[in-house]
Amino acid sequence: MKLYKARNVELEKWVIIGSGTVQVGDPVKITAASVDAADATTDLMYGLCVGIVDATGIPLEVASAANFSDGTYTTSTQEYAAAADNATDKMVCALVHPFDGTETLTALADATIGTTTGSDKPGYYIDVLTSDSTKLDESNTHASNVLQFVTVDNGTGKNSCQNPVLGGNWILVKPREVQVPGAQG
Repeated sequence: MKLYKARNVELEKWVIIGSGTVQVGDPVKITAASVDAADATTDLMYGLCVGIVDATGIPLEVASAANFSDGTYTTSTQEYAAAADNATDKMVCALVHPFDGTETLTALADATIGTTTGSDKPGYYIDVLTSDSTKLDESNTHASNVLQFVTVDNGTGKNSCQNPVLGGNWILVKPREVQVPGAQG
């Protein structure tokens, strides 16, 4: 999942919850004064993880391994699996673009869009894929059940939510089930 169109905001640095796993591209939720991946269909979303940094703000790709060695960082997927004591020891953080519901995101559906009615059309609701929250669950698309995201028109005049640049199964969505800033889930 990536930002497609968004307002210019200051990114927020949030400590990743102990024993949590967060990947760049995950929608995240605030919990216990930390963030965790919003990887359940019932999770409210606070924002989008756009980077992972050590406690001093240095991206893990270039930070000293001693600054995050209690957890596991996978460079190829930009994913950090935090140690149980991350919030009190290494304090590895997610850089978060907070949602206000106005941003447009682009996300990869886990199956061919249009397989489930509406997954290729604007105005349908869709949830994260629980096994990989950087993607959307194409089979969980509804016209009336409000889910985490709503598909939006791509502006090509073809009544489509397909990303006009990336194509394929990349679609455009807006966050809908948004966590109020300062709230904990």
